[in-house]
Amino acid sequence: MPTRILLIDDEEALCEVFKRGLERTGNYDVGFATDGKTGLLMARKGNPDLILLDVRMPRMSGIEVLRELKSNYPLSEIPVIMLSGLLDESTKKECNYQYSEEFVEKPVAIATLRDRIETVLRRFGKLPPLPAAVAS
Repeated sequence: MPTRILLIDDEEALCEVFKRGLERTGNYDVGFATDGKTGLLMARKGNPDLILLDVRMPRMSGIEVLRELKSNYPLSEIPVIMLSGLLDESTKKECNYQYSEEFVEKPVAIATLRDRIETVLRRFGKLPPLPAAVAS
C-alpha cells in the first residue's frame, strides 16, 4: 500500500512535478492543495502519512498550518516536512518551535526529496529501518 503524502504548496506547477516524481516510484500516493486552509481541511479528512508544507502561502501560511496541525490530535502525530525557498533563521526557529520534522530548501531534486521523506518516515516507524551495514 503506497504511503499517503499531502503536499501543501501554492505553486501548482511545482505540486504537479512533485506528485508525478514521487508517484512514479509506486511507493507514494500524493494529494495536494494550493493554499493552507484547503490543505488543513484535506489533512483532517485524508489522514496522510506525511505532509510536505510550504512556508509562504496565501489564505493561511505554512507556519499557521503547522501550528494547527501540531496542536490537534491526531493531526499532531503526522510528520511534517517544511518546504521553502526562503529559509532564514527566524523562519527556521519558528518552524522548529512548531515541531516540524525537517526542512527542505526549494528548488529540490525529486531524488533528494524522496530521501528526506524516507528518513522522516523511518524515524516515525512508518517505514522499516535500513538494514545494518555488515562489518567486514
